[in-house]
Amino acid sequence: MKRTLYILALLLGFLVSKGQKLSRLEYFFDTDPGSGKAKSITFTAADTIRSTFSLSAAGLSQGPHILYIRFQNENRQWGSWTSTLIAVDKYFDMPGLKTMEYFFDTDPGTNKAAPINVSGAQSVITTQLFTAKNLKEGTHILYLRYNDSAGHYGPVSAWPVNITAHASAMPQLSGAEYFFDTDPGKDKGTKLSFSRSDIISTTQSLSVGNLQEGLHVLYIRFKDTSGHYGPAASGLIHVTAFAANMPSIAAAEYFVDTDPGVGKGHAVTISPQADTVKKTLALLVPSGLTTGKKHYLHLRVKDAKNNWSLVRVDSFTVTASAASIHLIALQNDDKIRLNWTPEMADESSTYMVERGPNSITFKPLNPAASARKQQKVEALDYLDEAPVEGVNYYRIKQTDANGNVSYSNIEAVWINRKKDNGIKFYPNPATSYVTVTRTVHNQEKSVWLTVTDLKGHALIKENITNKSIQTLQIGMLPKGLYMVSVVDGTKVTTEKLVVQ
Repeated sequence: MKRTLYILALLLGFLVSKGQKLSRLEYFFDTDPGSGKAKSITFTAADTIRSTFSLSAAGLSQGPHILYIRFQNENRQWGSWTSTLIAVDKYFDMPGLKTMEYFFDTDPGTNKAAPINVSGAQSVITTQLFTAKNLKEGTHILYLRYNDSAGHYGPVSAWPVNITAHASAMPQLSGAEYFFDTDPGKDKGTKLSFSRSDIISTTQSLSVGNLQEGLHVLYIRFKDTSGHYGPAASGLIHVTAFAANMPSIAAAEYFVDTDPGVGKGHAVTISPQADTVKKTLALLVPSGLTTGKKHYLHLRVKDAKNNWSLVRVDSFTVTASAASIHLIALQNDDKIRLNWTPEMADESSTYMVERGPNSITFKPLNPAASARKQQKVEALDYLDEAPVEGVNYYRIKQTDANGNVSYSNIEAVWINRKKDNGIKFYPNPATSYVTVTRTVHNQEKSVWLTVTDLKGHALIKENITNKSIQTLQIGMLPKGLYMVSVVDGTKVTTEKLVVQ
């Protein structure tokens, strides 16, 4: 026999750094065994966990207990625990449910209400049609209770329900009216015209009259053929100036998933300025987006008075490119050699080397170079003779004869022309840990050490103020190249770290 406790929909707001996913969950009862020592639950790392888990309550005595749950993020930092009171009852070999019965308003007594067969199950999830015969229109209380195979009844559950007449007996909708913000009284709103019907689906142009610009509440209510009005439905609207008085659209910008800030997205040229713009755009999708996952495209426009609009959002899914280009970037002293091999190409394909300060923003680095005529795919190369100090991000843009564009993988190369920056790592490459040594300056205020991947995601962050040596546990990091940065006030020092 096994005691099992079920918990549903863990939507827990833990103290996790912004942008970091939850990677581990553990739980315990009554007494904390210490972080990392409780019972673990396996799940896929995510920003929010919405799931149903089965928790073992083995060894707990019957009666009240406290369940504690806590999460760990990708940086192996534990959040504070959250708790709830539970009651451990009998083992799950208790009698199965036999019947369910329901009644309205007044209890007729056990085994005297309307029955529903539930076939001896331990738990029931069902869709049921309840008969409300002889009930008057209006609000009533529906009660449910269960009876197990041992003849015991459980407690009663109750829900308010609203009884209306059958559709065949209800009068049709014959009119409607709307108003803004303040109710002028029934039959005193602005009328809407439509043909009588049981259901109305219509598109209407509503006059906003002399409403001031800004937010207002729109109310609409319908009247039936008996002259009775239903309750008013409401919605929030935003009133702007008439088109004739509005400044023209002068610019636009877009971004994917994360807002970089107003005016900092990818610019869209609007020429000439106009009140309405209909334009087909070929938008640059940032490289490195997860394929098969939903992403969100955001667009906003700016008028001639430099006022930005609200953001319009739409979703899209990234699919794998048909043309695959494998890029390799290697450092050669203070220069960077790029080699790439297109898997599918023809003699008319062209290639552009692009470089950027991050994995999203790129600019062309070389004039478009035509691929050599070839009977087979050949490796191509390019030498960047003037990379910038710090991290350089590269990709290859391939354009075929039909104008179809494909991109390579992104490669990042770190350039450090300084001979000694006061920071050393060992071992490097490393597998499970790395020791960082640095020169400590007098009267340090705040010094932070951060480990980031090549996409700029912070994976480890520690305060190392007044510490000349620090050991980092990196066993949880996947193999690859990382950047370790030490920020001392306005001074930033960065070194490469290889995890293998």
